[in-house]
This record gives sequence, C-alpha cells and structure tokens, in this order.
Amino acid sequence: HTGELKTEHLTRHLATIAAGNHGTDAATSAARAAEAIRAWTAAQTTGRGRPARRLIGGIVPDASHGITNNQVLTALRERATLIESRVNALADQALDTRPPWMTGQLAGIPDDPTATARWMTAVRQVVAYRDRWGIAADHPEPLGPRLTQTAGMSQRVDHRHATAALGNLPDTVIHRESALVTESMVDHGPAL
Repeated sequence: HTGELKTEHLTRHLATIAAGNHGTDAATSAARAAEAIRAWTAAQTTGRGRPARRLIGGIVPDASHGITNNQVLTALRERATLIESRVNALADQALDTRPPWMTGQLAGIPDDPTATARWMTAVRQVVAYRDRWGIAADHPEPLGPRLTQTAGMSQRVDHRHATAALGNLPDTVIHRESALVTESMVDHGPAL
C-alpha cells in the first residue's frame, strides 16, 4: 500500500501543478510536471538514482512491483520462492563443502553477528551469480572468470550486485575457523 500512497501523492501533486498552470503555455506546464516527476522519482530511489527494488536471491530484481493481475502476481511470487529456496540450498551446500572459491573474505564465518549477516548475504549473492551464469564449481574466483566484452547487460548487472556484496565485507576479519593460533605459530622475533 505504501507504493500506492506514494503514487496517489504524485498524482495529486501533478493535478495541483496542472490546475495552477491554467492559461500557462504547454511547454511551461510540461517543464513543471517533468520537474515534479524528477523530484518524486528522486525521493523514491536509492542514492544512485535508481528505484530501490528487492533482489530475489540477492541477484534477480523483483518484477512484481506494480503488477495488478492476481494470476501473474501469484506466478511471480511462486517463482521468487523457488529462486530463494534454490539460493538457500546452494549457500548451505557451499557452507558444508567449502568450495575452492570460498577464500579470502569468504574463508570463514565472522564472529560478529552484523558481519555474519553481511558475509551470508555475500555468500548467497555469489552462489546465485555462479548458478545463474554457469560458473564451474571448481573455478577458484568467487565470481568466476573476468567478464568479457561478450557478457550481456543482465550478467553485468548481476556481477555488480555480487561485487557490491563482496565489497561490503571487511578486508580483514577474524573468522571462527581461523582464530585458533597455537604457540608454535607465533613469531616472537629474533632470539636475544
């Protein structure tokens, strides 16, 4: 309902502009309406100027916004549920098997709950990207080989989403799996 209320607000705002422009030339009315639409759109978007949209599985934009046909909406929601289930299963499998690409920032689960949530988001987005674009399970890079000129727009957008999730991870994290340090591993410097 929030989207409907925001759209109603825009509609009322445009009606007010139109009523106030009675007798004004069409170009001025159009310019004022265009500016109102730009301002409204900016208020509804993320910092990069694009509408904030939910990403299904962390990678596929939710297409259900604005859909009024119940059959289409139901089908989209069912597909979203299936995608989320697949991504969750792939993320669980990656956690269990620790594939070769789970190195560096993805090597282990952070101790901090906030960092763990970001880490899990990154894992989910990486597995979704790898699955959608057929990245070989044994490829050592989280996002597979470097994108080439032949990569389409969808793959580039998905790559950006996954890259952003990886970018939200700190460079150095103490992970549960790597936190155990034994005395023989510690370098005490040269003997005196």
